[in-house]
This record gives sequence, C-alpha cells and structure tokens, in this order.
Amino acid sequence: MSDIEKIVHDFGKIQEEVGKRIPTHYPSLKYPNSLLPYKKDDILAAFEKAIEIKRDDLKTVELLRSGLVFLDGFVDDQEAYNSNHQLLGRAGYWEAVRRKNII
Repeated sequence: MSDIEKIVHDFGKIQEEVGKRIPTHYPSLKYPNSLLPYKKDDILAAFEKAIEIKRDDLKTVELLRSGLVFLDGFVDDQEAYNSNHQLLGRAGYWEAVRRKNII
C-alpha cells in the first residue's frame, strides 16, 4: 500500500467513526483536528494526489471529493468544542434528536 493509499484509508476509518457520532457529539459538523490520523495538510495533499491519479475513474474521484468535503469540517479543537457544545446544550436539541429516532 502506498503512502497515499494509507493516508486516504486511515482517514476513511476516522470519517466512518466520526460520522456515527454526528448527532451525539458533532451536530455542528465541526470536528476536532486532534482526531485526525495525520496533519490536515498531509491528508489534503494525499487526496489531491489520489484524485489526480484516479482522474479517469469518475466514481472514485467523486468519493475522494466527498472525503475532502468531510475533511474541511476538521477545525481547531476549541472551535469544534465551542460550536458543538452550543448546539448540544440548546433547549430541545435532545428531544428533537430522539423524536427523529436518530439516537
């Protein structure tokens, strides 16, 4: 497995785990950088290189681009905490989540 593949794969595992926790931990769609397995810039570079390599495989390119959109949600840990804490503490948030059977 190349470095690019490893970085993309490892980020995909984090994306899957974080995605499961959006309703209960990250409703603002802001995630702490400390969860990333590599520096954000290194992940971005790996995705851009993978898109370049796979440019003729439109389905793979689309999946990689969706990964870049998700990567954009990773921000400074304090910013992620503040943004999510504001929503999680809002009156009625948990009732709305339960009503929609999200949790």
